[in-house]
Amino acid sequence: MADKDAPSERPATDPTRGKDGKFGPGNTAATGGVPKWRKEIEKMLNDEHRTPQQMSETFALIRKVAHGVDEPVYYKGEVCGEIRKYDGAWMNLYLERVLGPVRDLDVDLTDAPEPVLRWWAENGPGSN
Repeated sequence: MADKDAPSERPATDPTRGKDGKFGPGNTAATGGVPKWRKEIEKMLNDEHRTPQQMSETFALIRKVAHGVDEPVYYKGEVCGEIRKYDGAWMNLYLERVLGPVRDLDVDLTDAPEPVLRWWAENGPGSN
């Protein structure tokens, strides 16, 4: 008894589809879930903005801001000096791009002795 849902039992609605219900080499009905318009936008962004030269300039700017920005200090309406201001968010962005995002340690302490558990509770991550 033949299964009606088998590929060979279904009618071929696409001329590129073979007798067994599968597509031939180089032909596919699956788009990978990404709409064509989005692929075109990503290609445009890659061509115009994601070149090595553009990315080098962008990372240089992120690095410069991450290491502090000199802001003027005013006294009676006139600039009398500069002070370097740091922003942790820019440093975080820079370090995540250079080193990768920080991940939590996956430590299994199920068989650890009691002194190790006590030390980990006092000094381990999240004990601040």
